[in-house]
Amino acid sequence: MADNTSRLCHACASIDPYKPCHGPEYRPRGASYSTHLFYPHHASVADLRISAESHKCQVCVLILTSVANHKPEDIAEEDEWDFVLDEAGSEKSDEGNVPEAVIEAHSGVFEHKDSPAIRPEDVDSPLVLELVFRECDRSELESRCSDFIVHWTSESEDGDGPTRQKTTGLCLVSGFEDALTNFYESHDGLADQDTGSIPALDLAKVWFQSCDSSHEQCRKARDIRTRYLPTRVLDVSDEKHIFVYVPEREQRDEYVSLSHCWGIGKQFKLETASLKSRQTKINLHEMPKTFQDAVRITRHMGLRYLWIDSLCIVQDSEKDWLQEAAKMGQYYRDASFTIFAAAADGDDKGCFWDRDGRIAAPCRAAIFDKLLPIMKPGSGNSDAFVQKIAHHWGRTPMPAQYHFLDTVRTLDERPTPLNERGWTLQEWILSSRGLIFDEWEVRWSCPTTEACECIPEGRERQQLPGWYGFADQASGGNDVADKEPGDHTFQLLSLSWNQMIRRFSTRKLTYPKDKLPALAGVAAELLNENLGSYLAGLWQHNLRRDLAWWVPAVALNSPPDVTRRAASYRAPSWSWASIDGELRTTTIYRVSEETTLRGLSKQARHSECRIVKCETIPQSSLNPLGAVATGVLTLRGRMRCADMLPPSIHQVFNTITIIDPETKEELGYFLPDDTSAPPRYTKVWCVLLYTGSDLDITCLALVRAADEEKDTAHQHFSIPEDAFCRVGIVRLQWKDPAMGEAVYNRYTYERGTVNYEVNEDLCTLGVLLAWLNRGIEQDICII
Repeated sequence: MADNTSRLCHACASIDPYKPCHGPEYRPRGASYSTHLFYPHHASVADLRISAESHKCQVCVLILTSVANHKPEDIAEEDEWDFVLDEAGSEKSDEGNVPEAVIEAHSGVFEHKDSPAIRPEDVDSPLVLELVFRECDRSELESRCSDFIVHWTSESEDGDGPTRQKTTGLCLVSGFEDALTNFYESHDGLADQDTGSIPALDLAKVWFQSCDSSHEQCRKARDIRTRYLPTRVLDVSDEKHIFVYVPEREQRDEYVSLSHCWGIGKQFKLETASLKSRQTKINLHEMPKTFQDAVRITRHMGLRYLWIDSLCIVQDSEKDWLQEAAKMGQYYRDASFTIFAAAADGDDKGCFWDRDGRIAAPCRAAIFDKLLPIMKPGSGNSDAFVQKIAHHWGRTPMPAQYHFLDTVRTLDERPTPLNERGWTLQEWILSSRGLIFDEWEVRWSCPTTEACECIPEGRERQQLPGWYGFADQASGGNDVADKEPGDHTFQLLSLSWNQMIRRFSTRKLTYPKDKLPALAGVAAELLNENLGSYLAGLWQHNLRRDLAWWVPAVALNSPPDVTRRAASYRAPSWSWASIDGELRTTTIYRVSEETTLRGLSKQARHSECRIVKCETIPQSSLNPLGAVATGVLTLRGRMRCADMLPPSIHQVFNTITIIDPETKEELGYFLPDDTSAPPRYTKVWCVLLYTGSDLDITCLALVRAADEEKDTAHQHFSIPEDAFCRVGIVRLQWKDPAMGEAVYNRYTYERGTVNYEVNEDLCTLGVLLAWLNRGIEQDICII
């Protein structure tokens, strides 16, 4: 293995790990302890800067960056960060909690050179590097790193003289596999100045090859892929030119897919007029930058074919678009991996972004190799690296061992242009492996591992891949078996779907008509999962809960970011796809009647309507899971008409109280689906749809359908004259607490849920149920 001391300055290379200037020092850490070692470094920050900028010492570059980013008000505050040091203070402990064998072993290794002239807290001392080794690591990722603290002297801005500062912006890491160690041994930070540099792409190739060679779970996932090439792909094997290749039927090969934002303005795309010429030649320099970068990535990974939607689907052919849109989910699923141009809001921006690779990447620090077997025995490969603590998208710097709290679990929530688009959610969910290009680093995701330049060795994936991961977020990581009896796979899938819809509703589509086509690929994957028929974004076997979506209340003085019904017909009124804007879905599982429901709660369950039938007609047989022409839902239950109270001048949100027209008693509150303007109607028809738990009672709110709405349904169905349209939901109302009275003191709970029999006078459930049950049972047609 190469000697890396030649890449270090004299101050770094001369550090003797066995000769600290101070320490070992033991400090309490809960029931355990941490060991602190201190080493002298450059005489001043000025000398450090010369080493970093003139001598190009990469360790000094990292130290200088950490010092430069330090805020004066942060002085000595790092000890308060439990997740950094987890210490009670900075005073030396009595060592009573440190085993004598440890102290004796350290005494035999370290030559004590405590000197008043070189103590970390003295303003006359040079820069001092402090290494912190924890006796007990609380997590897998914590075991990979040790705190690397820098102490230095700075002049006070208020004239009070020099002060001693310290920062925890770095860490010492180890345990890399040989492939990564070899990569970083030869890593040239000066050549790694953007996320498309040769070193950055080489690291991506290490991840890709490691996944192929050593990930058993990923291998099993690959084995079930068909590996059929799409209808068209780009052949990028020729350095001189690219062309659209039409494979033979069921031709098998590896290919890469691209997930990108098209952007605005003129698009570089495949059309009928250009099809013939582009099957012959496409000049690379004529392609937008994102496409050029994707070609470069594909070639660097050693693959020949690349699939880009805008260049592999004939964009002005409705037939070709419908056929290919129906297969799009399969294309992303079967790709060897997908390139995600996450930071680009248009194809002209590219995949790659400038950044200093010397700061992003771990830096080999062989001077500390000898320490690791002593201080962290059994931690694997003892090759030591210094790296910057993860600092992502403007957040407070976070210790590297906690960086993966922000990994794939929230990857699609990160504020990037790609994550604002509707189509790209499906592309992320269905891609078996992803290579993500952010503006700050390159990342890798596969069914086994999540990795990034901050933690290049990655960690075992902490959630289920694909759409299953949404359920983990909704359940807070708890076992789904605790939520509802029955088929837990079915429950997990249905919960995941509803969580995905919530996320999807906040995303943007250039063409609103793509609402359902943009998720057709995920729907196709779920068709074989015992969810029943797919009905305009809802599932047959989960229909009662899927129908219980709602639009959250908005403040009346909020900005005009509202939800509205689609201007032209796109889906039945009972489908979430009929509206544009943020919505919510029911994620609470139905409770067991035997163990939880009682009294009024049981009465509510027995008063639910019955689903008679639900049908939809696709717009085209070429994409049966895409856009729909119409749909009809028939319920059997009791329906009553309620009056809506006008909003009060003191009202803050757009919720509307509904009352019994005869008794004027409050029945509950109405949440409209369209929040763009006050409702034009003054009455709504209510039918009890769903009883999920003591706090989840949902009624559909309906109005009579207009003639044009009935005409659309009449083209395919025979519907009654008194058909209805959904306009929102109705829920029971909790009465306001008395002045100065806390809400939780007014309600009686049993087993964590509200007991309605005790608290009946505090909510409108009893009134609502009695009112509904006075209705006549009938068939209700909703279009």
